[in-house]
Amino acid sequence: MERGELRCGRAVLDRHHLCQQGHRCAQHLQNSGHRPCRCDGFGDNYNDVSMLDIVGVPYIMDGAAAPAEKYPNHTPCPEDVLREFLKQA
Repeated sequence: MERGELRCGRAVLDRHHLCQQGHRCAQHLQNSGHRPCRCDGFGDNYNDVSMLDIVGVPYIMDGAAAPAEKYPNHTPCPEDVLREFLKQA
């Protein structure tokens, strides 16, 4: 294991970027072959902004600390959005 890395199962995370969701999200998408434009993301704080900027459909939680005006999709509950998505699938 390299200095500055943290192992989690088979995944290796760079601990210097753990506070930024976007870095880990981009890493996961690249490793899994998923396209960011086809992904949803849910955030409620400033540490989620980098992740919300990567995904194709960002959702900001109602009452979030993150800059809500930057994101068009708002929800009080991610489960409601996911439940609706699964109904359509």
